[in-house]
Amino acid sequence: EPLLVRATILQLDGRSRAALAAAQEATERAPQNWAAWLFVARARQSVGDRAGGRAALRQAARLNPRAPQLAKR
Repeated sequence: EPLLVRATILQLDGRSRAALAAAQEATERAPQNWAAWLFVARARQSVGDRAGGRAALRQAARLNPRAPQLAKR
């Protein structure tokens, strides 16, 4: 989880691309971590990569289909 903490701090600091890199590294180290994929989704959207964001969101939903954060609205 340290990479997700780092990604969060970078995002809050306005460093979206660096936040995305940290979140992507988290998914590489723990590909079954749905929360990391959720962060990648949000980070991709923040840098304007909507398609990549949707793909990461789908991966997070596959890993944890019951997560309330992923419920379709």
